[in-house]
Amino acid sequence: MVDKIDPKQPPLMDTICAIATPAGKGGIGIVKISGLNALSLCRSVFYKKVRALPGQDVGKAVADTTFEFRPRHMYHGYIRESATGQVVDEVLCVYMSSPHSYTGDDVVEIHSHSGPAVLETILHMVLQRGGRCAEPGEFTQRAFLNGRIDLTQAEGVIDLINAESTSAMKIAAKKVSGELRRHIQRIRARVLDLITLIEAGIDFPDEVGPSLGIDQKFAEIMREVLPKIERLIRHHDQGRVFREGFRLAIVGRPNVGKSSLLNRLLGHDRAIVTDIPGTTRDLIHETVSINGASIVLTDTAGIQATDNPIEKIGIEKTKSQIAACDLILFVVDARDGIGADQIGWFEPADRKKLMIVANKIDLKDNFCEYHPPERLVDLPLVCISAKTAFGVESLWDAIKNFIFRDCEVTLADTIVPNFRQKLALQNALTDLARACHAFRENIPLEMIAIDLQGCLDALGSILGINVREDVLDCIFKEFCIGK
Repeated sequence: MVDKIDPKQPPLMDTICAIATPAGKGGIGIVKISGLNALSLCRSVFYKKVRALPGQDVGKAVADTTFEFRPRHMYHGYIRESATGQVVDEVLCVYMSSPHSYTGDDVVEIHSHSGPAVLETILHMVLQRGGRCAEPGEFTQRAFLNGRIDLTQAEGVIDLINAESTSAMKIAAKKVSGELRRHIQRIRARVLDLITLIEAGIDFPDEVGPSLGIDQKFAEIMREVLPKIERLIRHHDQGRVFREGFRLAIVGRPNVGKSSLLNRLLGHDRAIVTDIPGTTRDLIHETVSINGASIVLTDTAGIQATDNPIEKIGIEKTKSQIAACDLILFVVDARDGIGADQIGWFEPADRKKLMIVANKIDLKDNFCEYHPPERLVDLPLVCISAKTAFGVESLWDAIKNFIFRDCEVTLADTIVPNFRQKLALQNALTDLARACHAFRENIPLEMIAIDLQGCLDALGSILGINVREDVLDCIFKEFCIGK
């Protein structure tokens, strides 16, 4: 088990460093140094800018090495090789002293130009002088071990880095701010109060007796705490659309108007549309936002019997997309029927995520009427014309209803972001519910205390209290180097 280090204790001894900005060209790149020797390592490569004498090359000017770094102040200067005096880059440096830094150690950031050669040269110079290259997530891991953040906030950092939509960003930002931690701490405090009372009853039965109020505490647990844990678990499942987005595939035979429908849903021409069947050979992905959720629309190759090897590859990709998506828009030409072979495209489980879109309804004699086969009458049906936009608004309404039909959660709620935390909550709920049942059945308090302690441990694992070292390693390995 790994316990968080007391923030009053000295920082971790070795000094780590890494490039903290993404690879590639840009305006600014950052080399981050954290540890006991962060400031001395910085001093070994950084020279504060001095005014050159008239006619003197600034690179040859005598550097000021006597100044004192003031925490949280930017200093303008140069990274320069001490042996040759060669200037590597003109930079800004900022120093953050322990414990008032991200990691809780002394931290220095060198802000240079972001060319790969520049950053790698600066990093190499720091490593030569005694720094160690940081492991993935090691800066955030130190923040956790030094007590600067708890594990929910640490996991929120990686969620924030990986967020690809504003909704995922907002969920991660709330987690980084400590919202989930506060929820778990309040629940855990209630369970801890109950354990304290029970242990008092076990240790001092004669002195305390029935005056403990254990009955009242258990009533409060069942009335208030159990529903809160259940709600957090439920919000994890329902909040997936906000965290991960929603995948929608447009599927059908060639030339039924799939690409036209994609363009109409997007409001602009994205896919090539022709009268030639099989124009779309590969998957086309586009993203839109609905109620804060990121929706990925995918136009697929038309499914049909073919000997064309390229078209066969596209059809295989379409079938893979059918299995992976959350909603299938099964587009059919409203003038045609649906053959038995088309029904066979979808497994029974896929029918739950199937919606029939009868396109080209404007070309039918009996306008706006379409009757699917009896085997498919239970599926949602929307009649549209991708060409004229008829029915597209109704289709959007049907899509929104499908996505959010059983969703009570909103971005204003606390959403448990990852599966590890959900499992810990489920374990906590199981143990707590078992303890409540045991109390009603007059099971001895010693047995009840075991279940309550299991609940307490499960909640603590979310916060990072006594978390297993292998679990901790797995969490931080998901980070990029430099964070």
